Amino acid sequence: MGIPNDAQIAAGVRRWIERIAQGTREDREDLLGWIEEANRSGFPALLGVQALSELPARTLWKTFDDLELQDLYDLASEAGLTEAAERLIGAALVRPYIDCGKIPKKVRETILERDGRCCQECGDTYDLTIDHKIVPWSEGGSSTDPANLQVLCRSCNSRKGTRPWIPPQQEALA
Repeated sequence: MGIPNDAQIAAGVRRWIERIAQGTREDREDLLGWIEEANRSGFPALLGVQALSELPARTLWKTFDDLELQDLYDLASEAGLTEAAERLIGAALVRPYIDCGKIPKKVRETILERDGRCCQECGDTYDLTIDHKIVPWSEGGSSTDPANLQVLCRSCNSRKGTRPWIPPQQEALA
């Protein structure tokens, strides 16, 4: 097998950091601490900054306060990561205007009509709910974009929880 070269190590570290950034709120808070420590020690912290910048704005502002987002922005800016810096400061700027999770009545009616007023899992027409299909609201999914919403009965919605939807052809491969 041999000793990994620098490119293999860098790719492994990048994958590890990206997984942490996608993890729980506590994982992201820990990553910020590691970034701050790495920055003080001179160790490159930019992979972590880049990984965090790629998270949805809601995930960022639910995890970090404005001062922490400002620190991440400063690190990205100083390193010349312009797009990352813009995404990080953008998360702080949109905080009060982010999707609150409430599905507007007009959108709800559109989804019910589109999905034939029946559960998209079992076909039931009783006790229907609107579910965040692709990206859960808790992870930054839209409550106003019909492409992210589907009709499920309460039972199927409860069973699904906050897991994202997997298209049937991909589910068969899993």
